[in-house]
Amino acid sequence: MGNKRMIPQHEVLRTPEGWSGQERALVVQLERVHDDIYKHFRPLTIADFSPELLAQLKEKLDELDEE
Repeated sequence: MGNKRMIPQHEVLRTPEGWSGQERALVVQLERVHDDIYKHFRPLTIADFSPELLAQLKEKLDELDEE
């Protein structure tokens, strides 16, 4: 779980007490679908971009400023 990015502003689905096996797997699957939908339909923020991409963008902007 170390580098897994959390999706902000969406409530985590809870597994009902007593559910196990396939029932718990269904909740995990629904949570993944929920994450994917949320990621695709919410506005992007600067935090959505990797540090590497941000560094490349800054480098390109700096090059344009020098021209």
